Amino acid sequence: MPKGLFLLVGLFILINASGQFTPVPVTGFNQDAIAEGPPSSLSTTTMELDGASSNKVMYTVFFRNFGGLFGGGLPDNGTIVNGADTYQLANYNGNNALYVKRNESFGLDLPHLPLFPNSGFYVFPLKGPVH
Repeated sequence: MPKGLFLLVGLFILINASGQFTPVPVTGFNQDAIAEGPPSSLSTTTMELDGASSNKVMYTVFFRNFGGLFGGGLPDNGTIVNGADTYQLANYNGNNALYVKRNESFGLDLPHLPLFPNSGFYVFPLKGPVH
């Protein structure tokens, strides 16, 4: 597996001038990397996260409980609350991650939006650094 792979999970939040978070629909994700239910992660995702045949994926609390796993799991409804802030993840049952290899380029589609001072994506590297 080439170095420099990274995954962009389906979370996109804009912060407007009043400090409120506004979920924005994002399209263009090319993989389903979140196991949301039975019978297995192989049947509910399109690829593993970290290396061929690793079978490592992100998973929901429901999948964790079904699979007898210990700890962790994304909220089943895709909503993450941190204090007064609420984040909404992309649907788990469709493409929800952008998988990009070194020397590849992909684009995500965003609706036409007003100018916001801050925005954020949740990104993490696989097999190497993100630049």
